[in-house]
Amino acid sequence: MTDKIKQAVNDAKPVNTGSVEHIWPTPKPLPDITASGDSSGFPYKAIPPALFQAAEEVARFSKVPLMAPAISGLGTLAVAIGKKAIIEERPGLEHNPTFFFVLVAGTGERKSPVFSYMVKPLDDWERLRERDHKQEVLTAGHHNDLKDNLIKAAKSAATKDGANLEAIADQIAELEQQKRPIPVKPSLFTTDTTEEKLFQKMHARDETYAMMSAESRKFMESLMGSGRSGDGTGDNLYLSGFSGDKVTRDRVGSGDGGEELVMYKPCLNVTVMIQPDKYLALANHKDLRASGFIARLWPVWLPSLVGERIETLDEAGLDWERLTPFYQQVTHFINAALPLTEQGETTRHRASLSEAAKVARLELANRIEKAMGDDGELADVRDIASKSASQICKLALVLHLASNPDLISQPTSQISIDTWNRAETLGNFFMKEAIRSQRGAEDGEHLRHARRVLDWLKRKGHKEITVREIGRSAPRPKLSKSELVDVLGVLTEPPYQWLKQTGQTNKGASVYSVHPNLFQSN
Repeated sequence: MTDKIKQAVNDAKPVNTGSVEHIWPTPKPLPDITASGDSSGFPYKAIPPALFQAAEEVARFSKVPLMAPAISGLGTLAVAIGKKAIIEERPGLEHNPTFFFVLVAGTGERKSPVFSYMVKPLDDWERLRERDHKQEVLTAGHHNDLKDNLIKAAKSAATKDGANLEAIADQIAELEQQKRPIPVKPSLFTTDTTEEKLFQKMHARDETYAMMSAESRKFMESLMGSGRSGDGTGDNLYLSGFSGDKVTRDRVGSGDGGEELVMYKPCLNVTVMIQPDKYLALANHKDLRASGFIARLWPVWLPSLVGERIETLDEAGLDWERLTPFYQQVTHFINAALPLTEQGETTRHRASLSEAAKVARLELANRIEKAMGDDGELADVRDIASKSASQICKLALVLHLASNPDLISQPTSQISIDTWNRAETLGNFFMKEAIRSQRGAEDGEHLRHARRVLDWLKRKGHKEITVREIGRSAPRPKLSKSELVDVLGVLTEPPYQWLKQTGQTNKGASVYSVHPNLFQSN
């Protein structure tokens, strides 16, 4: 503190001379949704070996929590598989491998390097295909020009006396059918797009695509309705793409006419990284919660390693060989040929649960259902819990194929109980994190600021403090006046009453004592 503040506190007039501990019950600890422990709670043994090896190397080199590349890699695998495989949860209920992973971390947590390393096989595939794509576009264009010349000649012949118009019309129709579609740009994901453009990109790419970004503030703002002129949120396509529900796009349009597009089984994946403030704004968005979009997210708050990322001169560079098996696996899924039916037609790989896995899924689904009852422990998070069994089935599909990538080109396969158990362990982690995050977000961002101030008071050992000194000396980012008011409201009222007014400065400013138990806790 400054000398003036110290003197003001020393000269403070006591409001109550009784024992603070006697008149001041121990407050409730502030909830913390800002970090998922120290990463040790993440079930690393459940993820595929090639992914774990790559994530471990990226985490070592970039000095980030291992969860960051591990979860980003899961998202990358799901994108690579896309609509080439489905999981049959039970007869009549099938799923694409779609996940909405959201990694929450502050500025300076090295999100971009992690993201770039883990999506590199997707980027490399796009760059490699781009060379062939240019030639394919030229070839298709020239082919269509030739067909247009023949169509023009046929139309000219139709103007002659005695021309067989019906035969010429059939000829023109056949020539139109022979035109080749112009190949779309090789692309598996976007980092920034509107909902309208995303629909077009998905429709042109077998109804499958992804949103992946290390900096997703614009994406979040778009979801919350920014720039939509009061037309609501931008989550409709994401909801359909997550669940694989039919979605249409019908527009009046202009010029050549309107637009009538339909996707019958869309497959949309999301893996993004975002700062805490923007995630909390999203999580507390009333319309997005009501639509069920927030309940579909699997957010994970990454622990911060800032201050611990000490470098040495003899550190090894990134070992690309340790990333190679994962990269090869991702590329294998992208390039995999679709399986054939007995009739020789292409189809998608269909994975089903083994008998033991079916029993395990049934037991899980029933446990969750009971816990969602009115008096159950999941009653307040039914929207999240109700999707958990299906999401774990999707995880089982990804883990299953990652254990034997060649299966994706086979018509069918069965998921073992061992793979199911790993998927359930992994899914339970994500479900618990989503529940913890939702419950914490409901308490508001002001609790996050209050906890930051409380940690600072404990670290500095301040037994008494003024509001002015909190505003001046608390760690960055500095609190705004409204945020400071919110923090004071949290910390001076039960159940989080860690501050209590016990005096005044000579100028009449309030002096707050800090509850003694703050300095006794771990």
